[in-house]
Amino acid sequence: MPVPPTPYPNPSAKLPEQPDLEQLKKQAKDLRRHHIAGDRAAHDKVKQS
Repeated sequence: MPVPPTPYPNPSAKLPEQPDLEQLKKQAKDLRRHHIAGDRAAHDKVKQS
């Protein structure tokens, strides 16, 4: 199943005082799914972290 491209947050960005952990978890799962699917942008983000 093709995965649509998504912008990924900057991994070195500072978190707000009270981050939305559910949103961060969703972003991490999306990044992982895109990485496994072979998305080059996701691969680059994973390599940066």
